Amino acid sequence: MNKEKMIELVKVAINDVLNDEDKTITDSTKLFEDLDLDSTSIIELLMALEDNIPELSIDPEDLRAEHFESVNTLADYALNHMGEKVY
Repeated sequence: MNKEKMIELVKVAINDVLNDEDKTITDSTKLFEDLDLDSTSIIELLMALEDNIPELSIDPEDLRAEHFESVNTLADYALNHMGEKVY
């Protein structure tokens, strides 16, 4: 999977969690500052990503705060976690 596709899947998952398809989300959108996500919504986001990407299984022990800085960093984490090269 390429990075562009992963970013789109992250955006879809965010819209599902926020229940707001009209929200403008870019790859540089900050998850906490721009979208006001909290720990509960982050868990929902991760579950939505796993639901939408069957080959993705996220280990909570693996997660770091820097993975949630932006849409871009979360997409990079997901790709790296799947063993995909980020390009």
